[in-house]
Amino acid sequence: RADDSLGKIKFTKPSFDGKYNPDAYLTWELAVDQKFICHDFPEDKCFRAATSEFTNLASVCWSEYHRKNPNNTQNWDALKRIMRARFVP
Repeated sequence: RADDSLGKIKFTKPSFDGKYNPDAYLTWELAVDQKFICHDFPEDKCFRAATSEFTNLASVCWSEYHRKNPNNTQNWDALKRIMRARFVP
């Protein structure tokens, strides 16, 4: 749309490396949530967009979880629960 000022703003998502630092995870989750809300990101794309930003240990942990649970529902809220269980004691 011509009047969509946010459409011209570059949408970058922060990465998460999976260090066992609860503050780092919660900061990442909040930042990604804010990006999704601000840019009216489609719910059906949030999950893949978020997991694409996992690096290092986060990527390994997610791959391991997904391999063991291939049929789990893949949505942003479920991902947040799974990652919080892993990275926030």
